[in-house]
Amino acid sequence: MHPSFAVFAALLAIVGGQAIPLSTLEQAEFLTEHNKIRARTGSQNMECFTEWSTSLATAAAAQAARCNLTAPTNDANGYFFHSSSDRLTPAEILEQIWTTHTIAYEYLQNNCDNNLATDNECANVRQVLWYEGGEIGCAKHQCATPSAIITVCAYTARAVPHSRPYALVPNFQPCTLCRSSFPVCRSQLCCKSTTTTAIPLSTLEQAEFLTQHNIIRARTGSQNMECFTEWSTSLASAAAAQAARCNLTAPTNDANGYFFHSSSHHLTPAEILEQIWQSYIIAYDYLQNKCDNNLTTDNECANVRQMLWHEGGEIGCAKHQCATPSTIITVCAYRARAVPHSRPYALIPNFPPCTICRSSFPVCRSQLCCKSTTTVTPSPQPPQPGNTPAGKNERTLTTFQASSWKRDSGEKISKPKPSDRLKLLTFMR
Repeated sequence: MHPSFAVFAALLAIVGGQAIPLSTLEQAEFLTEHNKIRARTGSQNMECFTEWSTSLATAAAAQAARCNLTAPTNDANGYFFHSSSDRLTPAEILEQIWTTHTIAYEYLQNNCDNNLATDNECANVRQVLWYEGGEIGCAKHQCATPSAIITVCAYTARAVPHSRPYALVPNFQPCTLCRSSFPVCRSQLCCKSTTTTAIPLSTLEQAEFLTQHNIIRARTGSQNMECFTEWSTSLASAAAAQAARCNLTAPTNDANGYFFHSSSHHLTPAEILEQIWQSYIIAYDYLQNKCDNNLTTDNECANVRQMLWHEGGEIGCAKHQCATPSTIITVCAYRARAVPHSRPYALIPNFPPCTICRSSFPVCRSQLCCKSTTTVTPSPQPPQPGNTPAGKNERTLTTFQASSWKRDSGEKISKPKPSDRLKLLTFMR
């Protein structure tokens, strides 16, 4: 590269800054948080945002790269602009818009108090709360001049400057002035009748689902609990098909196993699986092999059995934004389906983990029976009641070969006595 060109490129980078890609999770959060903020108005004609638009996201990126907070006058799209010194979440950004609406915007006068908000901030309020819904696309840019992160969202409908952004009629309920193309009322918004959206998982989220499954499963201290070793695209596709049903009941005619989770907002894989573990802790009785119906539902109990079903191998998960109910459905699919009336794993008193591993999962790693080529490195977990600590040394174990198992404390576990073998055989019957 010619030296003068290198200098020019460096100056351009300093002046123009750099685009900040949005993850699929952030894209979904922008859409969801817009709808939450808009529903707060109690308007009779406020509509849902239903889809993420790549073309609108591209238009938003072009506006963000200008590093200017003034909307263009010759563009058919609507835009809102936000500037911050730190990287904020979509929820934090939109909450600031709502705060401006609350303290500065006067609906009857259709203007803002200039002592409390600038003209640009007031324009943002009108645009974010402009009643027409549909598609949305957003983008972020790290600007050098000014030194700030600029966030822009683009909309197919541009707010009319001198018109109130939404209808607010005293004593009228939300959704009573919906357009025919948005005829269904959901969460105080006029929505399309088929408003559902798949939420793609990033590679990081896929890896976290696999890792967090192994972390949770290791807590049981089971003698035959196996690793999940691979992400399966075919299982992820099966999970996506189930999530799109927007129903929390597992199909009865499918060879795969599934667990279902519902939430009103985006949760990480760790948060989702921790909720399943909490259902297990408070409601599942291993000896009775059932859950306390006063503490959990049948579906939640089925989720516990499926997630903690001892057979490992492949896994695939998916998320879907459902409109009826207005929730995010998460589904994970497994090759082995839990047997309804069987305990999900072996738990034998005084036997350490990994002592009844299958021959295809012969290596003990982090209290799980794993394949010899499986690397499982869960993050440290607090000790769980009744669990033995994970072994320091990784060894290949067949049934009853526990004489070399080491605890973290250095204590050596003796080889099971003949009477213990009899207990095991009795238990396995």
